[in-house]
Amino acid sequence: MKYLKKIFEQEEQVQQEDQVQQEAQGSSHEELLSALSECIEKCNECVEDCRSNDRIECATSSEECVKYCELVKWSIENSSPNMLNLVEMCSEIARSCVEICSKEKLQSCTDACMRVALECEKVVDGE
Repeated sequence: MKYLKKIFEQEEQVQQEDQVQQEAQGSSHEELLSALSECIEKCNECVEDCRSNDRIECATSSEECVKYCELVKWSIENSSPNMLNLVEMCSEIARSCVEICSKEKLQSCTDACMRVALECEKVVDGE
């Protein structure tokens, strides 16, 4: 009986540690979540503007960035085991979008994507 009680106590402790870790992880990613939300908004605006002005490369890049930002946001919110890999890829996609949108002088999209890239890199680097 003492053995079972000890097992239950250990399992309860592990669950408490997991909960603390999940709460810490959520708060440590608040800046990234904020950047992702802003980027989704700004890139969606950019997609519409670029499509209406026949800037296909820019529209495609911005739409791709939106999709990755949405996926990374979901992965953080759901504690995906692939979150870090997705964050790293999102940084690359966002930097690509910065390069393309800056050529078109789309500053709000460029700024939002750069912020995502930098926040993603902080998470990947463990900052």
